[in-house]
Amino acid sequence: MPWLQNRTVVDHCLARGVVAIPSSTRCEHLAANLAALDTLGEGELEAIARLDRGDRIADPDFAPAWD
Repeated sequence: MPWLQNRTVVDHCLARGVVAIPSSTRCEHLAANLAALDTLGEGELEAIARLDRGDRIADPDFAPAWD
């Protein structure tokens, strides 16, 4: 269920204070992104935080060196 993964990522980013700008041109995807707000509970956010290994998942050549 890719849509569920996307909603989880959007909600997790927003809960951490990270601006999430999902890209979509389909109305149903835009609605799903908005529905993602506040869907994760505190326990779920903590479980996701424990997965952090300090690695960047996306690291294209043009990415800024903010780490």
